Amino acid sequence: MDSGKEGVAPAPTSPESKRTRSNGKGKAVVEAAPPPFAPVLMMALVMAAASSAAAVVYLAHNGSQDANWIAICQQFTDFCQGTSMAVVVSFVAAVFLICLIVVSSVALKRG
Repeated sequence: MDSGKEGVAPAPTSPESKRTRSNGKGKAVVEAAPPPFAPVLMMALVMAAASSAAAVVYLAHNGSQDANWIAICQQFTDFCQGTSMAVVVSFVAAVFLICLIVVSSVALKRG
């Protein structure tokens, strides 16, 4: 049995053809890939947030003589325990994000 498609060439399988989709009106829409610096930018934002939280926790624990701020951890122990744990968790999340960036970059280089 002959299907009648002997002279038809197979569809191209270029990377661009995999990133296109139809918009429902018969026109192809190309999906843009995220820029290569996006994971590094996110890593910088996570580290900046974790570092600023660490600075606030440091002030809560020690205060500042120059600014005449007293340490508040003697009065609010639950607050200081919670914020200290949040800072630790945010730095652990930053380490996991670094690992994820390294693993994905190695996978992209191989494949």
